[in-house]
Order: sequence, then C-alpha cells, then structure tokens
Amino acid sequence: MEITLSEISEKFELLCGDGAAREDVATFAVRAMEASDLGLLRMEEAHKAAIWGAILYFSGVDLRVQPDEYLHVTADFEDARQRLGV
Repeated sequence: MEITLSEISEKFELLCGDGAAREDVATFAVRAMEASDLGLLRMEEAHKAAIWGAILYFSGVDLRVQPDEYLHVTADFEDARQRLGV
C-alpha cells in the first residue's frame, strides 16, 4: 500500500466538505495501519511525518459521543489539516 500527501489531502477534503465520509476515511486509516504493521506501507519520504500523523488522526474521525453525535466537528478536521501542513 502506498500513500501520498495528495491522497491525504483528498481525505481531508472529504471530511471538511460535509463529513459524510467519516467511516470510509477511518477504514482507510485502519487499513494503512495494518499495512504498516506488516511492513507493507510506503509513504512519500519527504512527507512521511505528515502522512503518518494524518493516518493516526483519521483512525478516530468516526468516533461518537452519542449515537447521533460525532466527537469531531468540521472545524476539528480543518485544524488538524493545518496542524499537519496538508
């Protein structure tokens, strides 16, 4: 599995748009983490820290505090994106 900064940026675009893709983005992150555990994850070397930070962040974007309420709001996604420099 290879992940680029462009792909990470696309995931943030989905989340910042309407957040409808939360479960898909979280699943993407879990698959990336599994690939890393198996030594099968490749990332752009120049952006490795930002990509990995985003993967870790994405793994929790679907967390809920109530059955109908997510832990993270759109502003959180925008803050994380800026913090990671994506």
